[in-house]
Amino acid sequence: MRFGLKLNPFEWASHDHKMADRKTEWANIRTVLNSAYGGQTCRFVLALGDYGMGKSFMLSHIYKAATDTHGVLAVRDVLTERPIATRSLLRTAPEFDIPSRIIANLGEGRLVELWNKAKNRKADHLEFKTVFDQLGAGNPAAFQFLVGERLTRDELSPLGARTPLRRPDDTIRSLFATLKLAHLAGYHSVLVLVDEFEAIMSKLGPKAAVSVLDALRAIFDEYGPIRTQAAKLVFVFGVSAQAWDKVGDLERNMVSKTGGGGISPFVERILPSDKIILNPFTLKDTLELVEARLSEVRDDGTKEELYPFTRDSLEFVYTVSKEKPRVILQLCYMLLEKASEQKGISQISKTFAEETLREYNIAPVTEASTAQ
Repeated sequence: MRFGLKLNPFEWASHDHKMADRKTEWANIRTVLNSAYGGQTCRFVLALGDYGMGKSFMLSHIYKAATDTHGVLAVRDVLTERPIATRSLLRTAPEFDIPSRIIANLGEGRLVELWNKAKNRKADHLEFKTVFDQLGAGNPAAFQFLVGERLTRDELSPLGARTPLRRPDDTIRSLFATLKLAHLAGYHSVLVLVDEFEAIMSKLGPKAAVSVLDALRAIFDEYGPIRTQAAKLVFVFGVSAQAWDKVGDLERNMVSKTGGGGISPFVERILPSDKIILNPFTLKDTLELVEARLSEVRDDGTKEELYPFTRDSLEFVYTVSKEKPRVILQLCYMLLEKASEQKGISQISKTFAEETLREYNIAPVTEASTAQ
């Protein structure tokens, strides 16, 4: 990589970067989450934004902040180590079960850690105590039982169970037992980060989606009686504004036909203040983002914070980016790669940006370029 840079820092799919923007939204999220952590009930929080607005990036930073927050146990996708992508939870419609998937994404190792912290405390009220004891002893069937998998009689016998758990009623009991275990281990909140929430609608269809939302409503309502014994659940859903509008349309349609069904009760449990909107990027946000990314890989100590980009080249990038941070990163990545390949290029000028992006039909053809 040229221009005194170690590598191209404009990876648009990577979440391993400092947050260089979204200060207002981040402050709102911190306020909402601090309120939720200190409350006595479950909470549903929405991170709303169009595609490419940085919802996944924001959820990743929420997770990182939660790991440093005393008393908070954060759950994300244990396979990808990112916020749980809803589509990764959806196997087939009949198998999709929110409570069991939360436990599955918490992971067997984390459950064993909770049990080791809590087993010496008074746990008479803990359902499935024998199952957790077997989990700590290394019996793999214990974890399979807690997530609702089918087991043989021989596998069930050491667990003190006769039948596997049924979904969703029994798996809600399993989830609540896990929340009680977390409370005994010193946690007051379990943060569940769910990305691409719109996949529930697109993958399952309206009818099955209603069942999922109703299960979330049941978790919210049934937590009340055990709130003094269990850690509370705080959900943060990353969802596109368009998809949330469709939820609203479906809700209005069901209200007119059935009085609301499973959607209205779910929507009504979301506080208006718990909807965080990721606004379109400004030019100031764009310059801050580019400067931050370049500073991570700069190798020559140059004082020009935007180099090799000129300010007007980034102003042009911003005009064609649709104000989306993902698109800004993609365009900067392309421009830096192209400029690095051409030895005669000393900086990325507005003219270079226009010509390069026009090659890919990203920038509109101007009258001046047509005349040339």
